[in-house]
Amino acid sequence: MLASQVDVLFAVSRHVRDGLIDLGVPESKVQVNLIGIDFQRYRRDDAQRAMIRSQLGLGAEDTLILVTSHFRPGKGVELMPEVAAALRPRKGRCFVAVAAEGPKRAEIEALAAGHALGPDRFRLLGRRDGIPSLLSAADMFMLPTDGRFEGLPVGALEALACGVPGIVTDVSGLRSELGAIAMVVAPGSVSALPEAAQLLLDDPDEAARMATAAQEMIRANYSVEKGASDLVAAYFGSGLR
Repeated sequence: MLASQVDVLFAVSRHVRDGLIDLGVPESKVQVNLIGIDFQRYRRDDAQRAMIRSQLGLGAEDTLILVTSHFRPGKGVELMPEVAAALRPRKGRCFVAVAAEGPKRAEIEALAAGHALGPDRFRLLGRRDGIPSLLSAADMFMLPTDGRFEGLPVGALEALACGVPGIVTDVSGLRSELGAIAMVVAPGSVSALPEAAQLLLDDPDEAARMATAAQEMIRANYSVEKGASDLVAAYFGSGLR
């Protein structure tokens, strides 16, 4: 019914486009319009990196694994205490930080306490406005979502734009979107996340290669300017007013 009343339905990813077509929307009416990332904002800032890492008590040899998400069902953040615990025996400190807020916070705090994770290994940062600064400080990014209610997770795109090596779950078409430039693991697997992190930690050259390739791909395909021009072309090229 909705499709019959509009000229174009914009989809935020190819995965969402395919879902709309499967629901019966005519393919001719669906246009992918990728979300734009502000590269002036989401870029590595060495001064911010030094400041944030100092605030978190991190040394030059410590590894900061960052999650930016919500403490709500479907986001998979409850897996992160076990990820931090699995990485604890590694030589060199791995520090997991989660920038988020929401109804599952108490549950995640209890899980962290159950693994005896102190603030030197795991920390909930709450709601943070300065995500670009946190990404500058990070050495790795994780997206642990199980895929429910996801279109195209912007947090992963922001991290990759900042040149942070990423580990994402195989949901919402992310394997086809990001599989060549990020580690893609099964959703809901507690072991897959730290195993992927271990691979990146053991091969810093490969991690750096992936991060550089990711920056180039994101900048080529996900700029604010490209997103805006695609919308303008859709409206005026299709005769929409």
